[in-house]
Amino acid sequence: MKIKILAATFITFSVMLPLKASAASFSKLNDYLPTQSLDFTPFTTPNTTLTNISNAILALASVGAKNFLVPNLPNLGSTPLALGIDSQFNGFSSQLNKLTQEHNLGLSQLIANLNQNSALGLNITLLDVNTQFNNAKKLGFTTVDKPCLDRVAGTICANPDEYLFWDDIHPTARAHTILATAAFSTIPEPSMTLGMLSFGALTVVGMLKQKQTKSKLTRKNLALTASKN
Repeated sequence: MKIKILAATFITFSVMLPLKASAASFSKLNDYLPTQSLDFTPFTTPNTTLTNISNAILALASVGAKNFLVPNLPNLGSTPLALGIDSQFNGFSSQLNKLTQEHNLGLSQLIANLNQNSALGLNITLLDVNTQFNNAKKLGFTTVDKPCLDRVAGTICANPDEYLFWDDIHPTARAHTILATAAFSTIPEPSMTLGMLSFGALTVVGMLKQKQTKSKLTRKNLALTASKN
């Protein structure tokens, strides 16, 4: 029996799928966000990231995968991390949002091109994470620009379900649930033969050499990042 892969970044839940189904999901926000890593410099264009996504899809397709769920990116400049940097380096947030838009436009075109290639026979569906995040207040989130977790004070907000972000870049559990529901709704109804696949914060594209830390950025590193952009 061939092993099929179902993976997604941002989302953690279990899903029932036909054994013959196959899906994969890729999200590459770490390619663009500032990092303290000495081994990786964030990209300032989406070209390399989109090429890696395309190569990963084709690699999975070469071993039998046909159906893919691929999320786009939320506006990275609107994350608490980027907004905090913007307070020190004006324009950083808008620059990162512009890069996000370029990525998402390129991703939509990439998906269209692969779907139109009849020789591949792929069914790639876009998960529009960007629209979900842009409508966060309509979904009941009252705080969308600050994290629930205050790392400096070591405190947690009293109402995490009203926060979009848990920390500087990661969504809260409620935000994960909304994204998971959106992802699940795109998956076809299962047939009589079912397989249980549990998936969580995975990135199928393991080809990139980046090492992303989640600790706070120093002023020196922020200055270096801003100057490169």
